[in-house]
Amino acid sequence: MERSKSAQPSDSGPNSAKTNQPKSTIEALNELDATIHSEEQGLDEVKVSLDDLNRMAEEDDRFVEGNTEDDSDFDANPDANQNAPESSRSLD
Repeated sequence: MERSKSAQPSDSGPNSAKTNQPKSTIEALNELDATIHSEEQGLDEVKVSLDDLNRMAEEDDRFVEGNTEDDSDFDANPDANQNAPESSRSLD
């Protein structure tokens, strides 16, 4: 008695051809397109974040180049020191 039939995969179960059919080319391309679109959206968000960071860094650089205090306009214009109250004049 040979059991050759039991050695072959059955038509039902997790390994059946019905459940493991390869996707059609169109379905695979549609999934790939959706993945690419999703990745592009993510990259756009990263680019916006990088642009914001670059803008903030430029603002910080301008702030540091002028003065480390918030009165950079005050020190940048020495004539303004003459009109400033005595307590806020720079000690040059």
